[in-house]
Amino acid sequence: MRRSLPVVLVAAALLCPAAAHASTYTVSVSTDANLTGSLRNAIGLANANPGPDTIDIAIGGAQTIALGSQLPTITSPLTIEGPGPGPDGAPLLLLSCTTANAYDGLEIASDVSATITGLSVARCASDIAVRAGASLTLTSSYVGFGLDGAASPGGTNGVYAASSTSGHPTSLTLGGPDAADGNVIAGGTTGVNAQGVDSAILRNNRIGTTIDGAQAVTHAVGVLLSARTATIADNQIAGASGGPGATSADLKLLAVAGAQPAQVLRNRFGIASDDATALSHAGSNVAVAGAAVLRDNVVAGSIGGSGVSLYVPDVVLTGNRICTNTAGTAPSTAHSTFGIYVDTGASGATIGGDAADAGNLVAGCGGVGILVASTGATIRGNLIGAAIDGTTPLPSGAAAVGLGASAASASSGNTVAANRIVGVATAPGIQIVGAGSAGNALLSNLISGAKVGIDLAGDGPTPNDDGDVDAGPNGLQNAPVLSNATTASATSTIDTTPKTEVRVQAFSSNAAGTAALSLLADTTVTTDDTGHALVALPTNVPVGTPVIETATTTDGTSEFSAPFVAAATQSTGGTLLPVVSVPKQANVGLQPVVAAPVKVPPFGLSVSKVVSDGRRMALGVKNTGKTTVKVLVGGTDQPKSARSTKPGIALPIVTHTIKPGKTVSFTITIPSASRSTIRAALKRHRSTTYRPTIIVRNATTTGQRAYEQSLKIRR
Repeated sequence: MRRSLPVVLVAAALLCPAAAHASTYTVSVSTDANLTGSLRNAIGLANANPGPDTIDIAIGGAQTIALGSQLPTITSPLTIEGPGPGPDGAPLLLLSCTTANAYDGLEIASDVSATITGLSVARCASDIAVRAGASLTLTSSYVGFGLDGAASPGGTNGVYAASSTSGHPTSLTLGGPDAADGNVIAGGTTGVNAQGVDSAILRNNRIGTTIDGAQAVTHAVGVLLSARTATIADNQIAGASGGPGATSADLKLLAVAGAQPAQVLRNRFGIASDDATALSHAGSNVAVAGAAVLRDNVVAGSIGGSGVSLYVPDVVLTGNRICTNTAGTAPSTAHSTFGIYVDTGASGATIGGDAADAGNLVAGCGGVGILVASTGATIRGNLIGAAIDGTTPLPSGAAAVGLGASAASASSGNTVAANRIVGVATAPGIQIVGAGSAGNALLSNLISGAKVGIDLAGDGPTPNDDGDVDAGPNGLQNAPVLSNATTASATSTIDTTPKTEVRVQAFSSNAAGTAALSLLADTTVTTDDTGHALVALPTNVPVGTPVIETATTTDGTSEFSAPFVAAATQSTGGTLLPVVSVPKQANVGLQPVVAAPVKVPPFGLSVSKVVSDGRRMALGVKNTGKTTVKVLVGGTDQPKSARSTKPGIALPIVTHTIKPGKTVSFTITIPSASRSTIRAALKRHRSTTYRPTIIVRNATTTGQRAYEQSLKIRR
């Protein structure tokens, strides 16, 4: 029995071998031969030891290990600790493939994790290759640089990570939360190539730049990435020079099944480390072909592509500065193309938002600031065409916002709202092209400095048409026609399809009516059976302020109306200004008329004259009675105050077609009076210069009587 215990212990030892022991291997020589103290030998020893091992590279001075062939594939968990940079910022240890682009430098086998810090690897096919299911953490290293600190990529990829396979997730972590954790990476064709990986984190790296970030190192793509979860944050990325479009970009995001939106945060694309100098290149800055959220990035320097190009639905852009320096105070001088381009497949893009920090700054771009060729985009709360102070003009070279890429394309169902737009004098603030473009709502935008505020079809101001039956972008929606504006209110008429809900917004403007300087009022009306509606909006503006309006229906928003200069609430003289004859189809406000001498009816109301420009009519009215009366036009009662003895244009009346000689009607409601009193008053009124035809109705309401008067329109 006494001898049975050792037997049991031996059996237990055979059944339960000792746990693997982690070892540290020191590299003390720079030879590539498989000798004691070499890196090649250390990797072989670590692979043979089943534990998570460490290789400590302790070679004095700046040294190069010239790799005559690929190093042994890392097949066991391993940490490689290099010497890091020297005092001048250049690397101290370089792994350099002697035959450029012929074999990989460091390779991590499937399902193995490795951490590498403080190395430089250059001139290999892939300087660091991560196989399917492997995991790499790379910090404080140089990829594609020599001992002199100069770029020496030579190969295809700086860092390559293979796609995840079923049960074998590939993960990539480049850099870390501190600036010192970041890597400097320059790939011959692609800096970082990680397609179909499970997770990717890139933080505080410089990719496609020199070590100091002052200049670009050219390649086709800085980062080519598709990952189920991805965070790209606080990096400086530049150098894409492979040409315009989706082919070449500083960051190119691709789609992968089941992916969460990639988080692209606080990066600087195409801008030098001084935060001011553009690192110009022929490719785009960011090409988004996979789900993504871009927030608080600086995007600049593209001379062939766009700042941000979107190719997939539902991408979100908030808080970015595009085509400017990091401070947002000056344009990126090299950025010659679009700021944001939304391609035909990128429906539902969100650019900006309602939150105070959600808006993007898009200014100083060589082409259109934001160009949408897709549908359903929301462009909201952005500052476009001005510096970050909101006042210094930094306009783009073309329209601030463009919907529709060409006359043959269509961009529909977009919302452009609550943006501040400073345009360029040679282009529209907002332009819509494409005959099929429809339902684009342009609401509450403040626009200044542009050739025209809104341009449907890109051909300058479009005149209204009777019944709004013409076709084109946004249905060439008719603009409101202002017939009066005072310091207190503005009156306009709508001519569009019958029984249509119309949202009308009034703005203060410049003398030319090309600017929307402040939003004055916003209301919704419904047109009657003839497609007309009367709109009265508060203004609260000083005398002499031009007022303009827009109309928005399901067809979309109109261009700006012609401006109408606000007068005092009441006229200051006893008569109105002389009539000015205007063309029949002119889209301008009605002109005031001279009040003709009339005998005032006993109840105090006098209609002095009717005037029309071929589309609308208006009345000169005064009321010397003691009671406010109402005039019913287009289904809306409008008051005429008591003792309003100074006649003025009031109450525009709209019919489908108004021509001189046509009879139109209005209804006046007066205080209770006998039928004989009304007839006597009308008999006197009939003796005025204009001899109107009058029809007396028996229509009465409690305490009130009404009459309808028909007048022939005179010029």
